[in-house]
Amino acid sequence: MKRLAVIALILSIIPSPLPCHGGNQPQNTQPSIPHASPDAIQQWRDYGFEIFVHWSAGTVFQGRYDGMELHKDLWGEWIMKRAGINPAIYKEALKTWDPKDFNADEWADTLKASGAKIVIYISKHHDGFAHFKSSASKYNTYDWGKFHTDVFGKLCEALKKRGMKTGFYYSHGTDWVNNPGGKKRKGAKKSMDNYFQNIVYPHLKELTTKYGRQDVAWFDLGAPKTFAAECVKTVRTANPDIIISSRVGGGLGDFNTGGDCYVPPTPQNTPWETCMTFNYHWAWYPEDRKCKTPRDIIQMLARIRSRGGNLLLNIGPDVRGKIPFQEKNCLYKVGAWLKLNGASIYAAKSTPYADLPWGVCTMKPGKLFLHLLRLPTLDYVFVPGIKSKITKAYILADPKRTPLKVEKCEFGDKVYLYNANTKFIDYRDTVVVLEYQDALNVDNTPVLDNDFDTTFIPATVRNSGGVHAAGTRINNVYDHGGVQEPTHIFYGYGYGNKGAKSSWVFHCAKDNYFYINIRYANLTSQTIKATVEIGGQKQELALPPTICPQEGSNPKKPSLSQDAFRLKLAGPVAIKKGANQLITFQVEDSSKSTDMDMKRGARKGFKASFMLQAIALKPAYPPPYVGYGDDSHMTKIK
Repeated sequence: MKRLAVIALILSIIPSPLPCHGGNQPQNTQPSIPHASPDAIQQWRDYGFEIFVHWSAGTVFQGRYDGMELHKDLWGEWIMKRAGINPAIYKEALKTWDPKDFNADEWADTLKASGAKIVIYISKHHDGFAHFKSSASKYNTYDWGKFHTDVFGKLCEALKKRGMKTGFYYSHGTDWVNNPGGKKRKGAKKSMDNYFQNIVYPHLKELTTKYGRQDVAWFDLGAPKTFAAECVKTVRTANPDIIISSRVGGGLGDFNTGGDCYVPPTPQNTPWETCMTFNYHWAWYPEDRKCKTPRDIIQMLARIRSRGGNLLLNIGPDVRGKIPFQEKNCLYKVGAWLKLNGASIYAAKSTPYADLPWGVCTMKPGKLFLHLLRLPTLDYVFVPGIKSKITKAYILADPKRTPLKVEKCEFGDKVYLYNANTKFIDYRDTVVVLEYQDALNVDNTPVLDNDFDTTFIPATVRNSGGVHAAGTRINNVYDHGGVQEPTHIFYGYGYGNKGAKSSWVFHCAKDNYFYINIRYANLTSQTIKATVEIGGQKQELALPPTICPQEGSNPKKPSLSQDAFRLKLAGPVAIKKGANQLITFQVEDSSKSTDMDMKRGARKGFKASFMLQAIALKPAYPPPYVGYGDDSHMTKIK
């Protein structure tokens, strides 16, 4: 996977192919079927959950090479480049790879148990080594070395026996070892045209004709449009409705992939997918033991589905051919959750809501699925804005669908959980179903919650006032200094512009005091003055510098660190009951600030001096229980 790709703006998922250049380009290569049918694309979107399998022959090095591993993380599938291994040495080493424990049926059993609907296997990565028997080149798992196995063929056969869909990843834009035409390099003896004609197109024809129907062609690193178009044409010849990733290049493809591990913060309308690592690597890397938990994956899946996307979760089998135990164990537990709650994931759609204080929401006609990623301290959860008539509420995992009490209240409904069967309460994600009549009618204006914090982010502003929403990839630093798979942070910038501000509209259902939590980054050398105005009340803020560039980054072009964001506490502020109130944030004094060039910013040449990540309103008082004691001492909002 490409780890240093520039990510898209958060308000639109932009395809992220990295074009290759050079060589002669074929003529008359416009695809006869540029896109899959709407039905095929919708079927793919309905899958919801997919598995990526990165099994690199480079695991033969087991993350070590000539002492280089003591100085930096060599990764798995990128070890040739990261360690500077000579291509000839790399090829010879691959001949010794003999994963005797590989068992396609064992893999297929685990992948089926995960609840995923489709498996995408890495048929050729950037090292050019094919994981299938090919007549185009002997550099493959069947003909090269000891393994003598058509991995893709065996896995496809095992998966199809179990009723699963299959697809393949193919790195068409790069081939490090045998075909310099597959990448930009001066003095390349073989042209890009030769590489595509002799390797890429024959490979793609084999992948789509020898192994039955393939549902997805997941390209990577992109190619100029004429080559990309010929790739599209080739895979569609045998599989007209195959779904193609946007990384094929040339503006083609059926779904957007964004950047690696990118999850947009708000719902998106176009077909999109998040490809996500299980730990910090794609292919197996023995030193990396920081695996995601079942809770992490279940909640991530719910969030992605609530925003209209698919989760493509990666696993990395080890040098022996085994799926690592942590990954195998986790997949079974995710699958067990999906057996009970899959109706809220498969074929579910996003809702008019962004994130809610307690979690997220998916839907199907006549049903809302409330994913409670946090359980309430009160007897109920508050669901804002539903104007449709709710006819029934129950926990999805409860086979008896025991009704839950629903009480209509100001700006929404209370769904009571206190008397629910605790057997069906899951701290990872309890799914509550609300059945409703007629068409769904929702006011998605945020309503301040009296149990959870209500968070406002730049991506959901009603009035940007010259402020822009953006996202940046943030590297994690491993314990010996190697760069790991990045995460993403989202924020608003441009507050130094004259009159720039962010405003959000909200409702308040009950008089209450709220604390203000502001998460920001001040990359200047001086304190910045700002104001936050809520319901006509102003709070003046002094926001000190928070500069914390990523270790090892260029001081003149710092790579933003998550540690650059700090929390400022303010308030409390009294907010009275009422509709359509306004919260506004504005920087009052940034005239002396100096914008800094940000490495891997949201756009080329991006500069920022001040960034707002979020404002959260934390309730000071949950609703009191009237009649259980003397309440004369309680603070009243006047």
